[in-house]
Amino acid sequence: MPGLLSGYTAAGVTHILLSLALVVVLFRIMQGRRPA
Repeated sequence: MPGLLSGYTAAGVTHILLSLALVVVLFRIMQGRRPA
């Protein structure tokens, strides 16, 4: 059970990091298209 729980947590953290990275990339692209 602990192994399954840790694996599920690792998958959740990976999804969160991937989502955060995707948001950052999209934000940088949007900033690049609009010169300040």
